Amino acid sequence: MKQEVNPYTYMPLKISQIEFETMSSFQIQSLAVTEIIKKEIYETITKTPMVDGPLDPRLGLSRKEGQCQTCSETLSNCCGHFGQYKLALPVFHVGFYRQTYTICQSICKHCSRVLIDPLKKLKYLQTMKTVSDLGQKRLFTKITNECKKISTCFYCRKHNGKVRKAPGLKIFLEASDMKEDLNPLKCLNLFRCIPKNEYNLVIPPAPIRPSVAMEQEGGSNEDDLTIKISEIIHCNQILVNSIQRDNPYSVILEDWDFIQNQCAQLISPDGTGKQIKGLLQRLKGKHGRFRGNLSGKRVDFSSRTVISPDPNLGVDEVGVPRHIAKILTIPERVAGFNIERLRKLIRNGVNYPGSNYVIKPCYNTADQLTVDDSLGELTVEQSTANESLKGLANDVLNEAASSALKEATNNNLTAGQLADGKLEEGQLANRKQEKPVRRKERKTGQEINMFLKYCNRTQTSKYLRIGDIVERHLQDGDIVLFNRQPCLHRMSIMAQRAKVHSEKNFKFKECCCTPYNADFDGDEMNVHVLQAYESRAEATELMCSIQGNGEPLIAAIQDFVTASYLLTSRNAFFSYETFGQYAPDLERKIEAKPVILRPSKQFPGKQLIEALLKEVVEVGYESRVGSGACINSVNTEAVTLISKNRSYKQDWNINDGYVVVIQNKYFFGRLGSVQDTYVIRDFQLGWGMLLRISNWKWKKNKICEEGYLKVNMKIEDYKSKKTGIGSNYNAELWVQRVQNQCFTNGCLRRAANHFWKTSSNWYFRRTLPHFAVYSKFPWDKGFVASSFRSGLSSTEFFFHAISGREGLVDTAVKTAETGYMQKRLMKALEDLSVMYVYTVRGSDKSIVQYVYGEECVDLCLVEWEDKIRRDVVCEELVSELKILHRQPKNDSSCINAREDSTNYQKVDEFLEGRMESCDLLALRDIFSTHKEKIKSALMSIYKSKLNTLKIEPGSAVGALAGQSIGEPGTQMTLKTFHFAGVASMNITLGVPRLKEIINAVRNINTPTIKTNFVKNWCLEEAKRVKGRIDKIYLKDIVSSMTEIYTQKESFLEVEICSETIPDFKRNLSNIVVSKIKSVERVILVKEKDYKLFVEGTGLKQIFGVEGVDYRRTVTNNIMEMERLLGIEAASEAIIREMQYTISSHGIKIDPILLMLLADAMACKGEVFGITRFGISKMKFSTLMLASFEQTGDHLFEAAIRNWKDAIKGVSESIIIGAPISMGTGSVELFYK
Repeated sequence: MKQEVNPYTYMPLKISQIEFETMSSFQIQSLAVTEIIKKEIYETITKTPMVDGPLDPRLGLSRKEGQCQTCSETLSNCCGHFGQYKLALPVFHVGFYRQTYTICQSICKHCSRVLIDPLKKLKYLQTMKTVSDLGQKRLFTKITNECKKISTCFYCRKHNGKVRKAPGLKIFLEASDMKEDLNPLKCLNLFRCIPKNEYNLVIPPAPIRPSVAMEQEGGSNEDDLTIKISEIIHCNQILVNSIQRDNPYSVILEDWDFIQNQCAQLISPDGTGKQIKGLLQRLKGKHGRFRGNLSGKRVDFSSRTVISPDPNLGVDEVGVPRHIAKILTIPERVAGFNIERLRKLIRNGVNYPGSNYVIKPCYNTADQLTVDDSLGELTVEQSTANESLKGLANDVLNEAASSALKEATNNNLTAGQLADGKLEEGQLANRKQEKPVRRKERKTGQEINMFLKYCNRTQTSKYLRIGDIVERHLQDGDIVLFNRQPCLHRMSIMAQRAKVHSEKNFKFKECCCTPYNADFDGDEMNVHVLQAYESRAEATELMCSIQGNGEPLIAAIQDFVTASYLLTSRNAFFSYETFGQYAPDLERKIEAKPVILRPSKQFPGKQLIEALLKEVVEVGYESRVGSGACINSVNTEAVTLISKNRSYKQDWNINDGYVVVIQNKYFFGRLGSVQDTYVIRDFQLGWGMLLRISNWKWKKNKICEEGYLKVNMKIEDYKSKKTGIGSNYNAELWVQRVQNQCFTNGCLRRAANHFWKTSSNWYFRRTLPHFAVYSKFPWDKGFVASSFRSGLSSTEFFFHAISGREGLVDTAVKTAETGYMQKRLMKALEDLSVMYVYTVRGSDKSIVQYVYGEECVDLCLVEWEDKIRRDVVCEELVSELKILHRQPKNDSSCINAREDSTNYQKVDEFLEGRMESCDLLALRDIFSTHKEKIKSALMSIYKSKLNTLKIEPGSAVGALAGQSIGEPGTQMTLKTFHFAGVASMNITLGVPRLKEIINAVRNINTPTIKTNFVKNWCLEEAKRVKGRIDKIYLKDIVSSMTEIYTQKESFLEVEICSETIPDFKRNLSNIVVSKIKSVERVILVKEKDYKLFVEGTGLKQIFGVEGVDYRRTVTNNIMEMERLLGIEAASEAIIREMQYTISSHGIKIDPILLMLLADAMACKGEVFGITRFGISKMKFSTLMLASFEQTGDHLFEAAIRNWKDAIKGVSESIIIGAPISMGTGSVELFYK
């Protein structure tokens, strides 16, 4: 009996969750396929794996040859099988050693009950059911700490001593002047969780510990795990023999300790000094299973070569070598509209442009897959497919293959059997008398892959049919991914269109270097060819974006800027014909007037650019208001250029971008082709053009001499103890200020900020032996006044070399630190995404932000500087209203807006001004009557514009924030100090300060409190408040000190001689009589008003100082803000300090992303640092934490606590190969 079935009934299963648990002896016995009892690995004579040995054939294959004796599969299909080995005595599991020690501290060593009051125990049990995972961790820690303090059991009333750890995985109990060894057997009896007579060790499968065959004498090189298993079996046999022979207890204990160490090394040899790879070492680390194979995977259809610039390419194009384009193919399915084009590519074959393969599916609409119940086998009954196969067999393949295919169709052979069977000619004649062949390994969806290099391409193209797949060469216009490593942010991999050329390197436009952070000094980049239509569509729409501060990254550089300068120079004139060639696609008549009439009409370059810009801004755009549409004309006065060669307006700033968007209008897009064409011409460059002006050296020397004179004056004032420099000042600060001035005026180098700390220790209190001791002059401290053109002296060359080495060391260390910081940021924020209600949630659906960025705005759609703020939007709405009053609408559907007093105020201003400008009384009455309707219509425009800028639900905003914050960190210096105020208060900035904020450090390096006064007081009042905070010395409150002596003794109780009185008097003046203990010093600064900068902590004490305005007092210590003012104040402090630190280096990051980081750190009710400890409290996915750091600790903790991983986040989805639940994968279907 035969029954028809659907050949495509296979449905992949999805892993819903992964549960971690420890295995009992019964589970180990059930999982094991055999018991290992022999230590020998191979048979002595046959050199085959020993049965019941570490490489038993039933455990799987350790080599490529053979079949598994358990599942009868080859190495590629067999994942291996577990075994077991019974130990003579129990041993500590090195992964659970910390938990074992904690439990021993918490239970009674006599009755095995928890050392806690029974009433508290019931209370804690009830609390454990209601708290979160983080609350359970904290409650367990609290119970453990309480149990450590209890020495008498509440149940058996017996005394319990303290439990101590010792090296070598040992635990001791100290009680009443005696020390008891809590060996594994005693701990096992206390725990009572596994049978006393079964101590099973799991033997890992053979495929994970493969053998490497050696050519000499047929030997092999065995894996570390195999050798260690053999040693464990050998040591256990020795222990068994010692017990059976009744050896002394010390001998048995020594054997027991040795097998304990061997079992620990099997799991993790860390701390034992052995250079082997245990089970844990194969999971953790950069090259472990998690980071090396599960989280990071290799890809196909990728290429890599050197990059070079090509100004003739478009911004969205990348030049791909023809050799790569012939290898990296794109599968294209044959349809009615492309079949002729694909046939032409097939006829070209491997010659570009062509194709490499034609893939023909085995089944078509007429094929029937049947099941023979009597034989239990599958076969394919073919109908119309045979005719197609016969046609192919005539000319496509060689004669042998052709005859084989003909015979196959007559004998009911499937196409897959031909592709896999490799039939010989002698066997074909016997096929006619045999029954139709049915193959058990027949699988649905088999295909015929035809390599066009050896086929008859003409006939292959002739028999091409709809539904076939042609793997064609990469062609111009195909979407590829262009990538440069390291991938620091989203723009490190972007979609670009391929442009095939005949050379051997990748090419792209030089203005595209910024997003990739690339240069052309030998860098290599990667091209990934997308294979699916969905991936190409997503790459086109999503992977051409800008960074997290809303600024374009494709900057106007090099040829664009040079051509812009040359086009607008005073000697740039064009004839009417040339003018038209540079602007061929203008859609209107050129209204420019020539400035030179004779001998021929000449137009300046400024008029060419004005014409191009007017073409853009005067085209206009549609503004939909209600059911009508109207044209918004723009005043062209804004694009009139001034007459000097410089940055004309914000529109012409070279930092704006190659394509600039201003008020939803595109500028400079058409200027690119014009300037690329104009700049391709010859020019002259001479040595004289490279020289500076003639008096540059004299001006530089004059500036330096004036600075030197100021330094000498300040040094003399310091030596003479004049009031110009006090105890809060130093001469080195003045030297550095002069150096900063000279450095900005053309000198080569100044000394680094941290250079002063080490220079005094060189060569006996001087930088070099060429200088005087304690010299404070700039040239003695490393200032290089010369340039490379004028030449450096020997000492200047020495200091310049020091600066170069400092830069190299700083870059190397900074790269490692910022890379690790970005890795932590990405792990902490990777699963944050925007929901359909515009909340930001994690993978566990916990809310991080109720509204993303307070306005739900997509940074990629916001203009580069205005940033979609309400006041800016209202300016655009006013321009819309200028159109509305000409064509008033009465459509009630557009009058639907919420009240907003801020926006209405600007509308009122516009309406009042418009009514005053109207001369007709009737028009003024109309405005008075319909004022509210116009307001409502205007708010509808505002809401519609804002809705177009909203972020798409499912956007991975967490990853965007992590990359946008981590990538600029590479541009910061490693050691940076800002000098606040006139007295050089050091404030840590740069990478160290960024780490302090992100890590939520409690004790920061330079804590500072900035406070304001309650009133705008004068200097004397401000000093009085300062005195209430600052240290007050004894010398500050006494007018004079006089020594009084008598003939016999002084007034001091200690009898001293007269020579020591001056020293005692000198120390007495430094005694502190009043201060806030945590305050180091206080600085009074005059800005608009007087302010205080307090160096140190103690925000709570400063709040209580009379005269201090506590409402305007803040500190840069985030954890102090949390303790004193709460979690919201700490979140605001994170944003404020991040903005201040980043902006100090000239870097812009949108506040929306900083708000997301602050909310992610504080969403659990307290500030968690982005560290290994903070992330473990923020996230509860075992796979995610194991793929980050401390792999073994997280896996063992999950097993002992029986945790479940729901596979919802990014890392765990990548590990198991499931779609990520954000972006395209955020869509879910619900079935009734």
